[in-house]
Amino acid sequence: DILTTTKLRSLTSSSRTIVTHLLSEKESLSLLMTEASLSRDHVASTSDEAKDIVRKCAYHPLAVRSVGRWMGLKYETAGVVNSVEEIHQDVYKCMQSVASYEKDVNELSQQQRIQR
Repeated sequence: DILTTTKLRSLTSSSRTIVTHLLSEKESLSLLMTEASLSRDHVASTSDEAKDIVRKCAYHPLAVRSVGRWMGLKYETAGVVNSVEEIHQDVYKCMQSVASYEKDVNELSQQQRIQR
């Protein structure tokens, strides 16, 4: 079996589709802390950086869970304050890369339509 994730339903061809629902900010922060092996009410959960991280994950449970585990690994090597700040910076960089990629794909698609 292969697991494919997408925000675009039009890309799914399988009859075995699982739709996940977005979490609230509070649920997202709780999941982020849990996956980072921190208590749900850890002081880091109230930081602006943590709130921005879950917002950039679009409150999607799979994204929040993945970033939380990544944050847990960073925590082991950098400490809690640095790990939240580093993850915040890393997520920001990733989002910039995604936006740049999407822009490139859109521009290429427009060029291809013009050439036809």
